[in-house]
Amino acid sequence: METLAARVMDACCDLLVVPSVVGHEAVLLDHLAARLRRPGLEIIRHPHALEVSGGDPTAPILSAHADRHGLIADGSGALQYAAFVVKRLRDHEDPPGSRAFLERIAERFIGEEVHAFDPRTGSTMGSGRVDRSWLCPIRDNLAFRVPGLTRLPEGTPVRYDAACEVGEESLSGQLDNVLGVALGVVLVEEGFRGRIVFTCEEEAGMSWKHLLDALAGTPPSRRLLVLDTSPFPEDAEGGLPEVVLRRRDGNGRFAGAITEEVIEACGALGLTHVIKDEWVERTTPPGETPNLGRTELGRVVRETGGAWNGTTVQIPTVGYHTNRERAEARAVVGVYALLEHLLG
Repeated sequence: METLAARVMDACCDLLVVPSVVGHEAVLLDHLAARLRRPGLEIIRHPHALEVSGGDPTAPILSAHADRHGLIADGSGALQYAAFVVKRLRDHEDPPGSRAFLERIAERFIGEEVHAFDPRTGSTMGSGRVDRSWLCPIRDNLAFRVPGLTRLPEGTPVRYDAACEVGEESLSGQLDNVLGVALGVVLVEEGFRGRIVFTCEEEAGMSWKHLLDALAGTPPSRRLLVLDTSPFPEDAEGGLPEVVLRRRDGNGRFAGAITEEVIEACGALGLTHVIKDEWVERTTPPGETPNLGRTELGRVVRETGGAWNGTTVQIPTVGYHTNRERAEARAVVGVYALLEHLLG
């Protein structure tokens, strides 16, 4: 395994120990600010983002997401699904989802060890294992019970256990969104002197706004690079590409020039890649509408009329949004090499 890619995976495990639940990312942003503080770098703390800049205006601007899925205490003894709580709070909209979708979410938490933490200090306030879930009709949200965490103050965030395993062939843990953050951290530590913005609340669909707020006053660019993971079915493991790219999502079309630049770089480095929107269209059963998904970048494109644009660089994973999400080591190696190539 290549040394720098191993560092990314080690950084991923280190960062998972630092609690961060959507809507409660302050502890992780503080940690990142302290870790990346060094001569020649400017660190700016925005209300819902952390910006790190080395002053190179020619480099693509990177974005990575600081939040992770988790739960929030509702004051009644139950825990609510955090992403839905934050979405209602921020944009006053009910999150969409069928009963089957809600059941899939609930299944990801049942039996998992979780930890409540102080959102200001990160200190653990209690632990337990999720043993029950139901649809709360009062709050119209998924509710969960954790014996031992029934007396938490309202608004207390609850995170997954920081399980992380690094092997010769794979990495596993709650990889979304921390793997993108780990990529950004190691790039900065290795000398990247462009700008990277670590945004909050991506899982609630709000990171696009926080990214644009952080970039306010900057001339628009069509060279944004959004770092992320990309989910695939369990039976695809072993046959996945090293890099996942997109030409568009359900909100907009990405910048063609930088997308083609990344595709050409994959070819030059001998990396296998897939265009996710084309893969979705190809694998959607006849008669059904392809679900291209909605990403941070697509919303940025839509809200700015394409003035801000770019492309995504994603690591393929299976076991999406669980505490056992897995990425192949060769994909981490490949994506880091690709970013080094693109960023010089």
